[in-house]
Amino acid sequence: MGTKDGLDKFDGYTFKAFRHDEDDSTSIGSNFLKSIYEIESGVLYVGTNNGLYRYNDSIENFTTLKTGGEVRDIKEDSSNNLWYIISTQLYRYDLKTGEHHAYPRNKYFDATSICITKDNEVWVSTAGGLLEKYDAAKDSFTVYDVFAKTPAISSKWIERIYYTSHNTIFIGTSIHGVKVFDIDSKQYRDILTYNADRTAIFVRDFIQTDTDEYWIATESGIFIYNMKNDSFINLKKQYNDPYSISDNAVYTLCKDREGGI
Repeated sequence: MGTKDGLDKFDGYTFKAFRHDEDDSTSIGSNFLKSIYEIESGVLYVGTNNGLYRYNDSIENFTTLKTGGEVRDIKEDSSNNLWYIISTQLYRYDLKTGEHHAYPRNKYFDATSICITKDNEVWVSTAGGLLEKYDAAKDSFTVYDVFAKTPAISSKWIERIYYTSHNTIFIGTSIHGVKVFDIDSKQYRDILTYNADRTAIFVRDFIQTDTDEYWIATESGIFIYNMKNDSFINLKKQYNDPYSISDNAVYTLCKDREGGI
């Protein structure tokens, strides 16, 4: 569990906290955790507000991989690469050679989120409302504008992208709700733009809960989207209902092995 006061490990009975120690170079580099990602082999990578670290399970310490800012996202592709974003700078880390390859913002884009498809395609979202598809053969990107049909707005920031089992990408934005991008046709459409009162929807996270059902975490509560009939249910705090969600600002979602969300 990542907290603002270190990384906590729970073994079913007790917690062990890992915190930064200025006198220990093998300690975690910051106590403010921003992201946690476990790769296929079981190795844990943790992103802090001061860089990326690998947790060494057998000796319970950390190896510094890259410092310098907040780690927004971490993903592994099937070609032994770990993709990560520090601030809005995209990096590719070769797990075999240990080499880091940067994609400078002034040459490429300001990256905000990463997703990997079942065909091992790497897609990156940007602060300027674009999707960037990585071409490994050319080590370059193909750009798709997912605000091309949108009237002028104050921000095109994309907070989160999420690959679905329908071979589409959900796009969560900061003020323009949810878009869905079809990978086959390379076309997008807006599926949830505003609240009922026409205020903006800030999208934080996505999770698939059933074949055609997706839950969407937003600053306006949880939206349950049925892809089959293109419908939404909005779960919000009800002040007269103690069994409703406790707050409308929802940041992340997780599905457990018993189907609980």
